[in-house]
Amino acid sequence: MSNEIHEQTAAKMRQLLQGASEAHNASVSTPVPRMTQAPAAYAGWTPPCNAGEFLVLVKFAGQLVLCALQEPTWRQAAAIEMYAFRRSDNGQEYFSGEQERRELLRISLRWVADPETNSVRHSPSLSELAQGFVEALWRQVAREFFVQLEEASSLYASAVSFFKGELGHPVHPVILDVNGIMKGMFTFNGAEWNAVSMSDFERYQIVWSAYQEHLTTGSAPEPTVMPPSPPLRAWFGPTVR
Repeated sequence: MSNEIHEQTAAKMRQLLQGASEAHNASVSTPVPRMTQAPAAYAGWTPPCNAGEFLVLVKFAGQLVLCALQEPTWRQAAAIEMYAFRRSDNGQEYFSGEQERRELLRISLRWVADPETNSVRHSPSLSELAQGFVEALWRQVAREFFVQLEEASSLYASAVSFFKGELGHPVHPVILDVNGIMKGMFTFNGAEWNAVSMSDFERYQIVWSAYQEHLTTGSAPEPTVMPPSPPLRAWFGPTVR
């Protein structure tokens, strides 16, 4: 039975790589654009999105509440993550996920549109919002801020195929960025690198991992599935420049 399960798992892993030029081109290679235009029900009384901002509709108390956010940069996220580590009274270190979530929301939330009163609250404090709404908002934006398992696996497989010379176009922009940097075609200056969003930073690390493994082995790695996206702190190491 264990061998059968192993074979089934291996077959799924192989499919990730073998289907890169087709399935990945349709999904990973074409990032889904975020909502930047307010739905008709909110048009006329909500402010337009500024550069870098996006909109989400949050279902809460039987209504759809429109919120504008701007994704934190990787440096902001790294600083929040660092300060989310706490030390208990007995000297044990622990990670406060609640602290991390609230800080990420605090710096990213731009405004909240109240559909009952047709009013907009700009840069609201989280303490002004219902706890249930804050939790619903986090569930919505967490998928935007953190690379999810399916995307991470597909992106890694696409990067492996690309560096083997097997993946056609279109290709995820992050893969092209890493390839261009490795070939010396361009570089990021400090300001540009610091402005990279926390989710794109994670994508760069996924592609960089595929590139590094390709260089180490001299050929494509064995078919594999990228593990769930680790916390941002796990990505900092000698490969980050």
